[in-house]
Amino acid sequence: SNFVFILISLSSLYKLHNLIIIPSSLSDFLIALKKSERDEGIIIRLCNLYSEDREIKIKTKFDFKKLEEVKLNEERVKDLNFEGREIIIKIPKKTIMTLKLII
Repeated sequence: SNFVFILISLSSLYKLHNLIIIPSSLSDFLIALKKSERDEGIIIRLCNLYSEDREIKIKTKFDFKKLEEVKLNEERVKDLNFEGREIIIKIPKKTIMTLKLII
């Protein structure tokens, strides 16, 4: 399976775009990385334009309390599982998925 690795440093929240490490062959998955409009969370928006589901692996350099799938307007859809500082998520084919890390 294919993996995308995203490294995020909490101390550099406003410079997130400089801290993302993604293999160039998979860079089309990440379409947004920003501070939440609603609170202190971090929004990660991913897009799978492929005709098959893809698995994405995200690593952070900080602990977070909760992981949610949210709508484009950041409204909560559901809680997602994570382990420590690592998220492994399956993105359905032809889908935009927005994640929110609750710090």
